[in-house]
Amino acid sequence: MSGLISDILRNAQSLNLHGRAVETAGHNLANQNDPAFARQRLAPKEASTIYTTFGLQPGGVNSWGREHARSYILDKQIVKGQSDVAYAEAQRDIRENLQIALGEEIDRQSSTASLDTIPDSDTVEGSLSRAIDEFFNAFQELSASPDDSAAKEVLFQKAEILTTRFNLVDERVEQVRGNLQEKVTDDISKVENLLDKITEFNSEIFKLEYKKKGLAVELRDERQKAIEELAELISIEMVQLNDSLMGVSAKTDAGDNVVLIDASGKVGSLINEDGQLAFDPSRGSIAGLLDSETAIDKLKNDNIDLLAAQLVKSVNEVYNDGTVGDFFDATTNTAGGLKLDTALTAETIRSTHTTFSGANDVALNISELADKPFSKTNEDLIEGTFGEFIASTAARVGQDLRTADADFDLHQLTENRIIQDRQELGSVNVDEEVTDLMRYQRSFQATSKVIGVLDQLLETVVTSLVR
Repeated sequence: MSGLISDILRNAQSLNLHGRAVETAGHNLANQNDPAFARQRLAPKEASTIYTTFGLQPGGVNSWGREHARSYILDKQIVKGQSDVAYAEAQRDIRENLQIALGEEIDRQSSTASLDTIPDSDTVEGSLSRAIDEFFNAFQELSASPDDSAAKEVLFQKAEILTTRFNLVDERVEQVRGNLQEKVTDDISKVENLLDKITEFNSEIFKLEYKKKGLAVELRDERQKAIEELAELISIEMVQLNDSLMGVSAKTDAGDNVVLIDASGKVGSLINEDGQLAFDPSRGSIAGLLDSETAIDKLKNDNIDLLAAQLVKSVNEVYNDGTVGDFFDATTNTAGGLKLDTALTAETIRSTHTTFSGANDVALNISELADKPFSKTNEDLIEGTFGEFIASTAARVGQDLRTADADFDLHQLTENRIIQDRQELGSVNVDEEVTDLMRYQRSFQATSKVIGVLDQLLETVVTSLVR
């Protein structure tokens, strides 16, 4: 009698195990397209002894729950890779935006840029090089017909276009800066939300698995997804605190660790009184954005502003002989503030400092500024001609963009290889899962038949005892 009951109990445990195995295989198939999902397997174990009215009976085979095919080492590598990729991507995106802001045609495959590469048609809105060329060409046309009112009108229009182009480029550069700062603010808010989310996952996983391990497999996957999203924003390191809890530390630009989540939950606030991060992250999108502000400052302060100041200085020195006003407003020597002198009109434009009809000295001398080589050793503000300076600026922007492109491609390639390794470990193999599903279903059916036979035998035995 006791042996028969023991057989029934053991087969009942097996039936339960096979049923859960069928459920697990079906669950894997249902989530095969979820990139955050890791293939699940039952974790079998020998069941504890079962107490019955007939005494202690062996429990057979049982399961403590599900486990997933996930590697802590690969997860940590991916977390680091996410930060590197996001940093490089932010750097690349800012430089692409600066290229657009500059408005010059840049060959991203070449190490040089020149005005010769700019197309004849004005396909690049806001091109400074084209506006400068047309401005000096208008002075050259005026020198050929110094008393022609139509030539003066064209020159005045080209001068207004030139100031507008400078203003536009400056506006675009400042817009890049504004978008950068807005993105940093948004990303910082996301950091706080993700830390709260990870802390909540820790709490839920701990509660579910306090008495029985393996009940929170899906939550573990979701927590890992949140950790990787956090790694895209700031550089972090995963710290396995115990079987259920995952800690998070931030890596600073100075090489220090800042504990963000420990066994007790989220540690303090990352936001200072100014609404910014209380530390400088070494990698991640936030670090990539913050480090890109230097490139913005360089393009604005060391390039387009100096170009505008040199233009104002050079043209005004020729145009103003002390008896007439300036051509450009001399009080605003920046790209954003560049404008014509308030007294200048098409009718008042001068071609000469003399009173002789047909004289063209002013118009001619200003037109020749287009080819004048400037030098800082001569106390000039730029190096080379206006065209060469713009070309060198475009070349530098292009070089920075190529470097950022290469850096992003390298980190992304490394990250993809690690992701592939994890997918090989934890991705759902449809053929394998279908095979397991059919096998567990057959085992379930066979065990059910065995239990049915044992039940009939038990009924026969009990009936005979009653008689």
